[in-house]
Amino acid sequence: MSHAPASTEPVVPALSAPDEADAYRFPFAPYDIQLDFMRHLYTTLEEGKIGIFESPTGTGKSLSLLCGALRWIKDNNARSDQQHEAALRQRLQAAHGDGRRIGRRWACCLWHAAPAAESEWIVQHQIDRWRREQADIREAKEARRAAAQHARNKARCISHKGTSANAASAKRQVCAHGGRAACTADIIVLRAEERGDRSHRAGGRLSPG
Repeated sequence: MSHAPASTEPVVPALSAPDEADAYRFPFAPYDIQLDFMRHLYTTLEEGKIGIFESPTGTGKSLSLLCGALRWIKDNNARSDQQHEAALRQRLQAAHGDGRRIGRRWACCLWHAAPAAESEWIVQHQIDRWRREQADIREAKEARRAAAQHARNKARCISHKGTSANAASAKRQVCAHGGRAACTADIIVLRAEERGDRSHRAGGRLSPG
């Protein structure tokens, strides 16, 4: 009776929602309802399910959602890196021990079989290289994301300045057509409305002052 060969792929470890409030990097000490929200959200994301969360108004749902989701994303990225590193180590050890090479990127040290100590050193060197490459990739992504956000903020600021300039231009046109008295009266009306003082209005006219 033949048996199927055992799978050599590493088992994906399951993530558990942290019980400590500090793990979620909440900006202040969370209430119990906020901590439960983040825990259940974490578990829902880990299990790949659809969650429907309900909480009263003013209980910090948006902040709890952000902190819980970001915690899971960080843990999931770390788990993914560990899986890739384990798979890469397994491939390197197998290829180096058999005297084979795998791919052009890892060809420099994998031409011949070597003693176990030398083999482990070479494998660790390649793993460290892979870690540096991953760090550079993440840094480049963050730089691109920051540059894109800066460009959006700059465009929004320019748009806001343009709107303010148009409003000021329109105000100047009104003053030019209505004369200095119209502008002065307009300013007095605005000031009177801001103070809530109706004594300035008498018979539809504005009293000086």
